[in-house]
Amino acid sequence: MLTSTRFLTRAALGMLALTATASALPTPSDREMLVAVWTEAGQLLTQDIDVTATTAGQPVKGLQQSSGHFVLPNAGTATDYGMKATIEVIHPFYGSKQVDVSLDAAANVTLDLIFGLDGKLRAFGDALIPVTQRSQSGFAGIAVVNDLCADAISLGANDSTNGTTVGATFDGVEACGTPNTAPGVWYTVTGTGNTMTATTCSPNTDFDSKISVFCGDCDALNCIGGNDDDINCVNDTLQSTFSWCSQEGATYYVLVHAFDVNVGNFELTMIDGAACDTPVGCLPTGACCVDGGCSILTPPECANLGGQYQGDASECTSLLGTRDFDSGDLNLAIPDFDPTGLTDSIFVTNPYTVGDVNLEVSIDHTWTGDLQVFLEHDGVEVLVVDRPQFPVLPFGCDQDNWIAIQLDDEGTGGAIEDQCQLGGNLTSPPAYTPASTLSAFDGMSARGRWNLRIVDNADMDLGSLVSWKLSLGKSSGVSPCDEF
Repeated sequence: MLTSTRFLTRAALGMLALTATASALPTPSDREMLVAVWTEAGQLLTQDIDVTATTAGQPVKGLQQSSGHFVLPNAGTATDYGMKATIEVIHPFYGSKQVDVSLDAAANVTLDLIFGLDGKLRAFGDALIPVTQRSQSGFAGIAVVNDLCADAISLGANDSTNGTTVGATFDGVEACGTPNTAPGVWYTVTGTGNTMTATTCSPNTDFDSKISVFCGDCDALNCIGGNDDDINCVNDTLQSTFSWCSQEGATYYVLVHAFDVNVGNFELTMIDGAACDTPVGCLPTGACCVDGGCSILTPPECANLGGQYQGDASECTSLLGTRDFDSGDLNLAIPDFDPTGLTDSIFVTNPYTVGDVNLEVSIDHTWTGDLQVFLEHDGVEVLVVDRPQFPVLPFGCDQDNWIAIQLDDEGTGGAIEDQCQLGGNLTSPPAYTPASTLSAFDGMSARGRWNLRIVDNADMDLGSLVSWKLSLGKSSGVSPCDEF
């Protein structure tokens, strides 16, 4: 006798659940189903609902016994596979839904039919089904909620869940630990830094399953590994188990699929095991600055230590780099024929070691051959410009203005002392070599006050400091954590 059958509407997906109990193979005269229809809140539904079972082409309409309860006499057909019936529920929201079921003649057989809010059959459900034959009738666009990698269901490190590959599609991803030939469904789990295990070894798994584990993202998956048959599984060695040393904070994609083209129901269990020392790298790494020290870590590892991640593939030793410090617009008058001159300062807070110094200066002046320019830092002063063309010309270069001229020990434009461009307004590029080398500052700490001093050595012609910029290179081989 087939008894105790119910349809259950659950949660946001609208899950219709059918529970059937069968003993021995029935005869055509002793088939009966009891159907109960429930609300999403678990209450018996009081709305008008039609429930029908069809056997041998003859529909049997359910007889309502009370709110939400129906009895369907002669509701199944005896077959070589057990009990077979076509069940239809006419729901005021979902409309008319049908499914063909063939159940083993075994006690406490459970089958979930999951309908999405779009009215389409989404999947067979909670994996307690020793079912030998199943088919969907009258449904188009059958889909499973986690059929696609992008729709993977997130699991915790010690979670267990029931699922199905019935109604799923073939993913076409690369073989990962085992060939990929069957439809599959996806889950994600976040690495803990421990040995993690994904297994379908369970009495609730009813087919020859496989597990493959990936990292990366759905558009660029990287194989970690997988398993087809778990010879240590006490339930069925055709079920699957795979373990790997996880990277803390990494997202792993778990694909449950099958041997050949099989589909079925399963219980997937995640196990967070013991600590391990050789994680499979999934996350990018880079320099992490913590309390002035530098280590190569993943972004989550760096964040857990309260550090500052310097970027993917950054290193704790780096090549020469440069940082600019700009005075902004000044327009400060240069005292005429005054040995004290004009001084302006830029204060640098970064304490890294200087490996290179370059200077850019803009000065409006009607006789640039009058000017000397000095750069001073921490007691070291360098004469950068020393009256261009003097004493080759008795009064030096008689042209006007420097517009963002660049002074660099490696400049390719020649010595600044030789520059006297007809028409004035000398500019860069190219950069010019200074009167004295700026390498005098190499090896010093960048931190502190940098002073630019300009002296006008003759009277009559006037001018002003428009702006200046200091470029301080970092010495090679130092840590990016030196507040550069």
